[in-house]
Amino acid sequence: MRPPPAAIAGPSRRPHRHRRPPDADRPLPLAASQAMSRIEVVAQAEGCRLAPGGLDACVALGCGDMRRCLNILQSTHMAFDEVSPDNVYQCTGAPRPADVEQMMGWLMGEDFTSAFNNMWGLMSERGLALQVRRATRRRAIRRRAILGAQLRRPPSPPPQDVLADLFKHVMCIEQKGTAMPLARLVASLADVEHRLAVGTSEKIQLAGVVGIFMQSKAAIIAAQA
Repeated sequence: MRPPPAAIAGPSRRPHRHRRPPDADRPLPLAASQAMSRIEVVAQAEGCRLAPGGLDACVALGCGDMRRCLNILQSTHMAFDEVSPDNVYQCTGAPRPADVEQMMGWLMGEDFTSAFNNMWGLMSERGLALQVRRATRRRAIRRRAILGAQLRRPPSPPPQDVLADLFKHVMCIEQKGTAMPLARLVASLADVEHRLAVGTSEKIQLAGVVGIFMQSKAAIIAAQA
């Protein structure tokens, strides 16, 4: 009598595991009041010398990420003797709010040549860039903290992005009657961000940003009148 045929191996019966997105377990951003209440406790426990507005700058640049807020506080405390708004922005290399407002004033009130020259000069002086990869920013902050602790003086700030702050100011423009000009302006800024991500010329893209504002501001001012 012939033995029964061996069972034919079928497809694997392992339970299907759904891949979770990388940010699925990431907590939601904290409110500014929540981050401020905790960073005050840490700053007091570490004995940080605080200037008015210093912790506000840490929280603003932290963008709701408590770990980032604490990293900025630690880096500024190691590189400087005092945690002040100017020291925080210089340590991280982020554009100062006053500088961004000045850039917006040039873009909306000056001619093409003056706006371009003023912005390029300010960005060169401050060590700013239209866009920089996030990994570069994190490495620069850590490097500045180590070097500042060794030399007790701040090295030159790493390049940081200006485009995101300009976008925030554009979105705050009154939209009554200016929906289409603002839509075209935001779409053009998105195109510039994409071109910068693939490694185009910084100076040419800055000229493109100035040109975008030159084309849009006339329609925006006319619509607001």
